[in-house]
Amino acid sequence: MIEYACPDNWILGNNCGEHHCYKIVPVPAPKLNRMIDDNYCSEIDERSIPAIIRCDEENEFLLSLLGFDV
Repeated sequence: MIEYACPDNWILGNNCGEHHCYKIVPVPAPKLNRMIDDNYCSEIDERSIPAIIRCDEENEFLLSLLGFDV
């Protein structure tokens, strides 16, 4: 069996039949409008990208990480 692990302070999600690491980060106000265009995530970790929601399961997982009641 393959063990999946994420870097420290990242959360492993097993959604949509795949394994991904997630990290919730505050985005500075000047970056809010251009966060994806400027790939702010790569400033956090060079391998990271903004989350792409692929299925309902992943959507609910991310909402729960953000503190929403799902």
